Amino acid sequence: MPVGATFITSPKNFVRGYTQSMNLTVERELGKGWSGQIGYVGTHTLHEHTRANINYGLPGQGAASQPFFNGTNATGITAAETEILPLEAMHYNSLQSTLRHQFSNGYQLGVAYTWSKWIGLCCDPNGDGAPNIPIPQYFNLNRSLMPGDRTHNIEIGGVAELPFGKDKMFLSHGMAAAIAGGWQLNTVMSIVSGAPFSVSADATSLNAPGSTQRANQVKPNVAILHGHGSNPYFDPTAFTTVTTATFGTASFDSLRGPGFANTDLGLFRSFLIREHYTLQARVEVLNVTNTPHFANPSAQVGTSSYDTTFATAPTSRTTDERYVRLGVKMQF
Repeated sequence: MPVGATFITSPKNFVRGYTQSMNLTVERELGKGWSGQIGYVGTHTLHEHTRANINYGLPGQGAASQPFFNGTNATGITAAETEILPLEAMHYNSLQSTLRHQFSNGYQLGVAYTWSKWIGLCCDPNGDGAPNIPIPQYFNLNRSLMPGDRTHNIEIGGVAELPFGKDKMFLSHGMAAAIAGGWQLNTVMSIVSGAPFSVSADATSLNAPGSTQRANQVKPNVAILHGHGSNPYFDPTAFTTVTTATFGTASFDSLRGPGFANTDLGLFRSFLIREHYTLQARVEVLNVTNTPHFANPSAQVGTSSYDTTFATAPTSRTTDERYVRLGVKMQF
């Protein structure tokens, strides 16, 4: 190949990966409108494909040790060359439980709790990335918690018909009943553990092209200080840079970032226009308390932004700030 050329290829003998899924759930009526369930849910993924860099360098040996730079068929190429290989494996295990209650007068309450652990090779949850360390003899260093692992996840949801309108406690007659009646309030509160993150270091001394350098952890236990902005989130003195051609001692995804709590509210009402035609009006307030949910801190030792966090993480949304949505929906 000419100098500077790159490729992505499949192996000659293609091995397909697979996922095993296991679950067992017990559900029971608990009396007086209460019901609950508890169960185990797990998956085991084997031979997951990853875009492995096969033009990696060895610690301390730099470009001279890259196969496509200085190998038998030397081409002078230092860029990553990718082969899609079935190298990865992942485990997910969880305890999942729910508790529900149907009250009289249009009230409902549900609570769901998940306790889980997700382990794989850092840090490629979707199989479309690459291991942080592609060198076979150091491949075991990639095994860690996955970036999407959340130990605790509590979801509390409720629905309530507002006590206004016909046959309700307040404003049950006349024009006031017609205007104020029929509205339904719902809410979802989420309380979730933070996501894991790694503390990295400059890779100059490692001199292994294609690999990510980890910091050296010099304290057995790392204090979490919960600061944000320029205030440190974790003890910055627990890690140091690496000055030798070795990988740092800090495991990938060894620390966990800020958790978050969030509450959303919705107000709905349906108006019957004529038979088979219903108009629904809705007001939704997301992040009703306007609470910032901070992202994981910058975590490369020796940089000016080390151990600081100014960004927010809107979880599954496009923005973290409180915002209000108004909507009208026609059903027919």
